[in-house]
Amino acid sequence: MATLSNGHSDETTSLLREEQADDSNKHDITSDISPLAVGNQKLERQIDWKTASLINVSYMVGGGVFVSPALTLAMVGSGGMNIVIWLFASFITMTGVCTYAELGTMVRELLTCLSMILPPFLTFSGGEKEYLAFIYRRPKLLLAYLFSIYNIIAIAGGIASQSTVFGRYLNFALFGSSVPTPVLDRVWAGKFLRRRNTILHLINACSVKTSLKSIVMLTAVKVAVLLLIILTGLAVLCGVMDTDADYLDNLSFNGTTMSFKPYASAFYFSMHGYSGFNAIQYSLDEVKNPIQNLPKIAGSALGLTSVLYLLTIISYMLVLPNEVIKNSDLTVAGSFFTKVFGVGFASRGLPIFIGLSAVGCSASLIFSGSRLVLEASRDGLLPYGHTFGYVNPTFQAPVNALVLQYVIVLIYLLATPGGVYQFIIAFAAWPAYIFFACIGIGVFMLRRREPDLARPFKANSGKVFSKSVSCVIDDITETNFWGQ
Repeated sequence: MATLSNGHSDETTSLLREEQADDSNKHDITSDISPLAVGNQKLERQIDWKTASLINVSYMVGGGVFVSPALTLAMVGSGGMNIVIWLFASFITMTGVCTYAELGTMVRELLTCLSMILPPFLTFSGGEKEYLAFIYRRPKLLLAYLFSIYNIIAIAGGIASQSTVFGRYLNFALFGSSVPTPVLDRVWAGKFLRRRNTILHLINACSVKTSLKSIVMLTAVKVAVLLLIILTGLAVLCGVMDTDADYLDNLSFNGTTMSFKPYASAFYFSMHGYSGFNAIQYSLDEVKNPIQNLPKIAGSALGLTSVLYLLTIISYMLVLPNEVIKNSDLTVAGSFFTKVFGVGFASRGLPIFIGLSAVGCSASLIFSGSRLVLEASRDGLLPYGHTFGYVNPTFQAPVNALVLQYVIVLIYLLATPGGVYQFIIAFAAWPAYIFFACIGIGVFMLRRREPDLARPFKANSGKVFSKSVSCVIDDITETNFWGQ
């Protein structure tokens, strides 16, 4: 094992050797190692598994469930097939959760090996960056570098896209569904950036604990909105509330698209709704007992999100005719509330809470993205690494990394076209699946190359294979999406 700096090498090496010598010891060794142990550059290990799970939920449940079901329904043609598409996306995401859990729980072994490859920072935040560096060692750090550059840009793009969703729902609340306001969408998105986004970045820069509390609070808001939609759909199904929608026809397979191409695009958008299933792995060094808790964190977050998504989509189709949903574009949930509660506070006020869901997603993106910038800088993958890899000792936060991320978000909102939501999904997801496939294939490579490495959680080979194949197929078929 390479020697670690700042006086921690002897203690750390001793701890690692003791753990390897006694496999029966269930104590989580990473709890005894100071996170980011580089002088006073430490981030406190303060995230319990429940908060970590909510970070994943907040990342996934952004504007997607309030937007994408209308887009996917228009592509596949029928409500029944729309449900199938989202179920399939949930299953594929589950295979990804298992794949990432295997690598994430190997932190003890990978820390030892990565210290020979990366600069001597005893850390395992950074998500896929660390996995790619460990699995694909030639050319050295190439895939880790490409992933870091791509994902830093993509996360900032995700923050920008959530700003656009917020702007659309704020327009809906102020002007209703009858006023087409594409220009105002951009205006409100800009205001959101300057004010809400600035506040979120400042919160992350000044207090990690406050930023975590804000994520939990905003997650509670978005879950409450989804539960309201679900309970409303249940009331319609039980006859408590009336609707003129033929929900039996809505939920059938009548009108299902027979062409293959729309399904590739629909799957693309539905998978985007599950982006962030691995968000906590970008800040794994701040999680308490990460080895033991990671499978529980990822599984609980995906389970909750999948159930909420499917019941929400069904509720849309219980209340609204499919044609109305298809024509709702980015405001299907707003149309839902107008239909149920009429034009009043419910249809004008509740969309603001839906917009806050996008704010919650932005909060998680900002938290996770800043950690990726921090770790990539410390690994020497970004220029001015000492600057962006710096943790402010007063606030105990990666302030410089947050500033860089903020600037990239600003560029996105100023430079991207009006259809920013669809543009960013198309831009971000296509290369993401390439890296997902590399991770899946890498699990098999690692099992073959180093079978003796301890694996506290071992994913089913069929699930890992399914994830890898689905990513390859999706990238091949989605080449058509870029050409449209």
